[in-house]
Amino acid sequence: MGKPSTRGKYVVKAGLYDIYVKIMSKPDATKKHGYSMSYEFCIYKYGKLIEKGLKSRDAAVAKALTIVPSKPKQKQKA
Repeated sequence: MGKPSTRGKYVVKAGLYDIYVKIMSKPDATKKHGYSMSYEFCIYKYGKLIEKGLKSRDAAVAKALTIVPSKPKQKQKA
C-alpha cells in the first residue's frame, strides 16, 4: 500500500495544475447522522500548494485556468 496523502483526494487536472478536495466532517446536532460534511478544494502545481479554500469544483477549475504562471527572475550579466 502507498503512503497516505495529506493533500486530499485527487479530483482533476486543469492545465498544469492538479485539483484536490479535502473532505472534513464536523459534529452537528441538527443533522440526522450527527455530523455535517464540508469540502475544501485546493490547487497544486508540481506538489506545491498554490491556492486553497475554494468551495466548489467549478470555482477551482476556473481559478486554475486563470492563474498566470510567473516567470522566475533571471540574473543580469555584469
